[in-house]
Amino acid sequence: MCVSCFPIITSVRADELSNIRHLQEKKRCPGCNLKQVMLRDAYLTGVDLRKANLQDSDLRNANLAGADLRRANFRNADLRGADLRGANLQGANLWGANLKGMKINEATNLDDKWMEVYRVVNLLGEVKELKEIELKGANLSYVNLVSVKFQKVDLSGSNLSGANLRGVKFIDTNLKDANLSSAIFTSSTIFSDCNLSNANLQNTDLSQVVFNNVNFKKTNFKGAVLDINKLPLSALCDATLPDGKKHKC
Repeated sequence: MCVSCFPIITSVRADELSNIRHLQEKKRCPGCNLKQVMLRDAYLTGVDLRKANLQDSDLRNANLAGADLRRANFRNADLRGADLRGANLQGANLWGANLKGMKINEATNLDDKWMEVYRVVNLLGEVKELKEIELKGANLSYVNLVSVKFQKVDLSGSNLSGANLRGVKFIDTNLKDANLSSAIFTSSTIFSDCNLSNANLQNTDLSQVVFNNVNFKKTNFKGAVLDINKLPLSALCDATLPDGKKHKC
């Protein structure tokens, strides 16, 4: 293990520091708590971090090639540019993780769901339609999704903030609890038979978007450009309107 290849790590708890030192010395720390730890640019090839908790950790450009990461928790971790070629991520939790620029190869073991998210995030232009798949908790923030068709896709809890949704068609898609704040929409963006309950649509221009049979219960429209009168009032139960007021059921 290249100890000098670890970044300088500050403001960590004593147990976390102990785990990091153990990882440096032994190249293994299964089940370790490394939550919110800065491991940017760290050299971690071949390490054993099975079931480790790396939630909210910064792993940008970290080298995890060949690492054993089975059932590790990467919830909301930043994996931009990380090298995961040959790594085993079977059963790993990548809910909300940023996978932009992440490096994988045919030897990387990644569950089908997260492989699909990786494709959407990194293979721009190649993904035209997603049908009948589960993408709960996918981080698609600021991804260019122009003209992609989502049909019977579960995007509940996903992050689409700032995403380019021009021409996107959401058909029979679950967007419950999804974050679409500041996303870009046009007149060719369509939501049909969708669940947008408790979704965040703050600060979006929805003036030209087509909505057909959509559930807006508890949806947050604060700061959005939208003619609320064009939506069925029965679908707006407890929704937050553009002016910040609540619409009563």
